[in-house]
Amino acid sequence: MVNKLVSVVVTTRNRASLVQRAINSVLNQSYQPIELIVVDDCSNDNTEIALGDFSNQIIYLRHKESKGGAAARMTGAKQAKGSYIAFLDDDDEWYPTKIEKQCEVVKCATSKCAVITCGASVIIDGTTFFSYPRMNGPIRTQIFSSVFKTIPSNHFFQKNLFDEIGGYDLDLPAHNEHDIWMKLARANYETKCIKETLVIIREDDRERMMTDVNKRLVSFKMFNKKWRQEVYKWYGYSEGGRLFDNYLSTVYMSNANMVAKLGDLNGARKFSLTALKYLIRTSYNKEGIHRLIQAVYYLLPKLITQLYGNTKSIFLKSFSQD
Repeated sequence: MVNKLVSVVVTTRNRASLVQRAINSVLNQSYQPIELIVVDDCSNDNTEIALGDFSNQIIYLRHKESKGGAAARMTGAKQAKGSYIAFLDDDDEWYPTKIEKQCEVVKCATSKCAVITCGASVIIDGTTFFSYPRMNGPIRTQIFSSVFKTIPSNHFFQKNLFDEIGGYDLDLPAHNEHDIWMKLARANYETKCIKETLVIIREDDRERMMTDVNKRLVSFKMFNKKWRQEVYKWYGYSEGGRLFDNYLSTVYMSNANMVAKLGDLNGARKFSLTALKYLIRTSYNKEGIHRLIQAVYYLLPKLITQLYGNTKSIFLKSFSQD
């Protein structure tokens, strides 16, 4: 049997020093044939020069102005001719058998299986963590209980089903990955997971930049407006509300923790303040109570949080010396 064409879209912006590694991980895949599309989101470094080394192996597309990661993926998707499509960020890379193993799974899946996911090695500050998908089967029934993973470089879509749901929603300023899983759930599609590490995510290589808090707050508000009524239809008003509120409180507080680690306590307060209305309705278990305590902590006066952080650091340093 002749293998079906797989389209791979690598998106990049100002990562000339990293994108070659990502491209080589695609070129070294054990599966063939692969169509490799690289979308440059208007880089202003020497990315275009770095990509010149692959001129005979890639389809190169460049935005005249920066439009963001989701728009870059959709530019590549519109060009793609494969039966399947997979996306790879420029600072990630794949193990050589990633596409081969996902193709093997999708061949045995039903026609309702829209996406195959896999595990990833996530390297943060020199320490490796492992992230594995939990969802396996119908997406709608599991999407909130399974804590759906949103690492774009892990996913492998059936192209016709990806096109059918409209791909990524470019009206959302952020949160596009969560949105596409909601689209899959609405269409009653299924997923299959490979509980094996096939992707390497190097957080150490990512630029440590402050997150645009206001942009994310707008996106989460838009996401809530877009999907809440749909979730009510799936689960009923009471259960749907509980699940969606719990989900939103998790999203807001994970973002609060992220920006707090980057030193943006004001951003953490903004996320925490918005999370409170969802936390009050859903903080009935250990995880919910923990998130509520985190939110209250970030909302304390800055002087108190700084004093706590300094005291904790001194204590830990003294403890380690003992």
